[in-house]
Amino acid sequence: MSHTASATDQGQPNLLKTLEQRLRQRQAEISERRSDTRYPLNTGVTLAVESEDGSQRSIDEAWALDFSRGGMFLLTERALAVDDELVVDFGSALWEQFSARVSVVHCAKLVGSIFRVGVRFVP
Repeated sequence: MSHTASATDQGQPNLLKTLEQRLRQRQAEISERRSDTRYPLNTGVTLAVESEDGSQRSIDEAWALDFSRGGMFLLTERALAVDDELVVDFGSALWEQFSARVSVVHCAKLVGSIFRVGVRFVP
């Protein structure tokens, strides 16, 4: 009888294990530099860009995992450029129609097509 070895049988870490390890490592690096307390958040959000006339156009969906007084951490399938300004829309999942203006401070490919994005709140 033939046995087909899976990726984990061959000793290769699966995607979720790799993602978890990279998130833990990155979080440890970042927490050493944090001055504000981070609060856990686990919700889907919509990312939008605002045009000069004030209208907004959705560009992607993301997952917000934590926030602080100064910004938040997002996971998305879109690479974003540092200093990009966006609107993060929380929809009605948490509040009636809460949104926040943010500026991208870092974006790094985490694993596969997932990017880790740090944003700061813009007044």
